[in-house]
Amino acid sequence: MDFLISLHPLAAALLIFFLRIIDVSLGTLRTISVVQGRIELAVVLGFFETFVWLTAVAQALMGVEKHPMLIIAYCAGFAAGNAVGIQIERKIALGIVVIRMFSSQAGGAIASALSIAGWQPTTFQGIGAEGPNTMIFVIAPRRRTSELLETARGVDPHIYYSVDLVREYHGGATAALSTPADWRAIFRMRK
Repeated sequence: MDFLISLHPLAAALLIFFLRIIDVSLGTLRTISVVQGRIELAVVLGFFETFVWLTAVAQALMGVEKHPMLIIAYCAGFAAGNAVGIQIERKIALGIVVIRMFSSQAGGAIASALSIAGWQPTTFQGIGAEGPNTMIFVIAPRRRTSELLETARGVDPHIYYSVDLVREYHGGATAALSTPADWRAIFRMRK
């Protein structure tokens, strides 16, 4: 780490800033992985998060007496890292969700459209504040939530829905969800 000492103060500040963005982003993803029970992914992310954090702290501590702006860079990187981490997590959208939709007029048509699109909806009849309605439940990968809702809103633009993360699921219509063919599959929690 001797090369870090020789950096120009502005270059050191930028390095600290970007290292903090990286480590806080990794920390955000690690925290989400812990909450979702993704042990392997949390371990890998935790290792790299700590490695990057130690590098940033070491650089900041080496020059903070001469260049107080390194503290500002450290704090600004932390703040920006939170935003970046959240945006990354939204893009990769880890997890499985249950989407609950309620329609007073087009429940059957929504369920049919979802079935045609390859989803496996389950419907229930109920009575809401404004009278009878159909409840449609679908379990789906979180990254495909907007696609599913777009299909449903194409039938009933006034549909009411809620989306919740699923911590565990088993069998039935969800069996196909447990074997994704992407790089994240290696980090999926074994059931």
